[in-house]
Parts: sequence; structure tokens; C-alpha cells
Amino acid sequence: EAVRQVVKYRPDVVLMDIRMPVMNGLEATKHIKNHRPEVKVIALTMYGAYLAEAVAAGVDRFLIKGGPIEELLDAIFALDLAEGDSSKSPPD
Repeated sequence: EAVRQVVKYRPDVVLMDIRMPVMNGLEATKHIKNHRPEVKVIALTMYGAYLAEAVAAGVDRFLIKGGPIEELLDAIFALDLAEGDSSKSPPD
């Protein structure tokens, strides 16, 4: 579902939980990056051991859940987001 929504709505940033039912966040990230490589993915998890796998899957930032909101905001602001990207068309 997450992959389908990202392909359809083309967000700039996705907050991805690594442990999800059906397809885990790492697999979902791979699919998102295959279809929409410009989308930035911030992985959220309780387990720091996923860092290497997350990087291999294509996440742009990796955060441990439960940290201060400022960490999340800093991660979002640190992403290289193209303002006013005119190449984006409305979703189908």
C-alpha cells in the first residue's frame, strides 16, 4: 500500500517504519526508489542494527524512534529537496 501511494501521489519525503506487516520498510523502500528515485525516504525504527540494511535499501536518513522531534525535523531539513519542482505532474 505504501509503495502504491508514493507512486501515485509523488511526495517529496516518506517516513518509513522498517517493521511493517506484509512488506517490510526496507523492501518498500527498494520498490519506491525503483519507481520514484527522487523521493527521499527517512527510515524509522527501534533497532539501530538495521542501519546497514537501510543504507543498502536506499534510505536517505535513518532515525531511531523515540528521539526528540528536533531530530526528525533536522533530518527533513537536511534532505536536498528541490523547491518548486516543475517536473512533477499531478497524480493520476
